[in-house]
Amino acid sequence: MSDMNPDSIKIELNGEEFELSFNINVIDTLQDRFDCTLQDLIEQFDNKRKVIKVVKGILTVMINDSINHSNFVNKSNKPLKTEEEIGYMLTFNNLYNVSNALLDGIINSLPKKSEIDDTPSRK
Repeated sequence: MSDMNPDSIKIELNGEEFELSFNINVIDTLQDRFDCTLQDLIEQFDNKRKVIKVVKGILTVMINDSINHSNFVNKSNKPLKTEEEIGYMLTFNNLYNVSNALLDGIINSLPKKSEIDDTPSRK
């Protein structure tokens, strides 16, 4: 995981802009929350019955990670968002774009096969 590329993605919901990063804290929280691997989580985007819950969950984790990071850096105390609040911000009009942005952000943050193959093996 040291080869992760935690580039941020920017999304706007309900007039509020969020800069989201798919980092180690986010991965750890998502794996605990959904009790599955990242690959299994990515595959949930194709499940029409589960995609809304998955998008709300991932978005909540990533937005709250961004808020926590900002609070840490700026020594502030901005409140975290609840999954319910995130649900109010999501609409059927923006769900597709948000889903694609999240999926692209996740996939682009992970190490590429060539980066993994070039990593010296540990013994």
